[in-house]
Formats: sequence, C-alpha cells, structure tokens
Amino acid sequence: MIHETAYIHPTAVIYPNVIIEANVYIGPYCIIGAPAEWKGREDENGGVLIMEGARLTGLVTVDAGTDKRTVIGKDCYLMKHSHVGHDAILAYGVTLSCGAKVGGHFRVRELKKLGYKEIECVIVNLSEEDERELNVRLNANTGEWDWNDLANNWDSDKLEDWGLDIPGFAIAPSEDELIGEEKNKPPTMKITFEAVEDLQQAEIDIRELIDRKYPKAYFSVSAGEI
Repeated sequence: MIHETAYIHPTAVIYPNVIIEANVYIGPYCIIGAPAEWKGREDENGGVLIMEGARLTGLVTVDAGTDKRTVIGKDCYLMKHSHVGHDAILAYGVTLSCGAKVGGHFRVRELKKLGYKEIECVIVNLSEEDERELNVRLNANTGEWDWNDLANNWDSDKLEDWGLDIPGFAIAPSEDELIGEEKNKPPTMKITFEAVEDLQQAEIDIRELIDRKYPKAYFSVSAGEI
C-alpha cells in the first residue's frame, strides 16, 4: 500500500507487502521489501513499513521482515548505499550515513547479548502525541497489548492510522452500506472461529492477503466477549 503523496522513482523496486506512508521519498535504484537474507527463511514475508516523511535518497535497500515488519521510522533519512536488514526497527528521525548497514533484528537487546554496558544514544524531542504514536508502532512489531487500556484510554481512529492490527479496531462499513438496497450490497464472506487466538492469527493473514491482492476490499473483525 503506497500513499498517494509518496514519491517512488521509476527505477526503484517495491516488493509486495510494503506499506509506504505519506510524503515518503524513495529515490533511484532503491530496493524495498526484498526477501530476508536469512538462510532457510527467505520465503517468509513480514513486510516493510516506511513511515511518514522518511527519505531514502537512492541505492538504499530495506529487506522484508520475517517475524514482524521491518520499520523505517517517521522522518528517517537514509543516504545512498545504506542497508536495513530484516526485522530491524529505526526509530523517529534516524539518519544513516552513506554505506551504513543495520543488521537484521537490530535492537538494543542484541547489544546487551554481546556484552555492551554502554551505548551512544540520541534523545529525540517528541511531542506527547508523537511519543504515543511511536510507542504504538514499535509495540505493534514485537510487544503485547492491554486490551482494556486500548479500549478506554486510546482513540481508535488514531490507532487505526498508526497501523495497529488488533481485532475490534477495523473500520466497519457505514450505515448506508449496511441498510442500502439489497442489489447494491457488496458481496461478503463470513468465517467463524472456535477460539479467539485462531481469529487473531487469521486476521493477520487475511489483512496481508487483502493488502497484496485485493486493495479495494475491506474487512471487519468481531471477537465477541473476550
């Protein structure tokens, strides 16, 4: 899914299951969403998310995730010949210099495993709203959710805009679509699951299928009482 305001150079290669948000620039000969360079897991495609305002100047490669999406954060700036490996996450405003490489699954925890006690860091000046968005986007990749807190303390429309894929937050059809004349109702399909866990996994698979093959379709999810 590519936002209408994003610019993609004609020589860039964009693989399936890539989400490119508003005002992103993808320069010449970039390759986005190619299979992970992980022996034995090349067929897995967790996709790529390039967030609003990011700029990939040219000859940049970003591999698809395996377990989760590879994420290029809002307003990141990736210079020529830089590379981001599978399942890595770049937070807001990161700059990669020419030729810089970020390995797969790159996180602070990987540095801890290697015995690092201190690392350089950059304190980013974010508004409270941007901080909330960043937390949601990063947690969507590897974290868990407090469903009660989401329901009571968060704006569901914003969560949807931030790419949150959780049952119950899908946009439902409008009232006109539901009560219109029978001949004008869109064709639908209903699937029933015995367990909520099965529904949650299926929603991820169905969303990826729709994004890849049926971009004009929509779906909603109801998990009943959880």
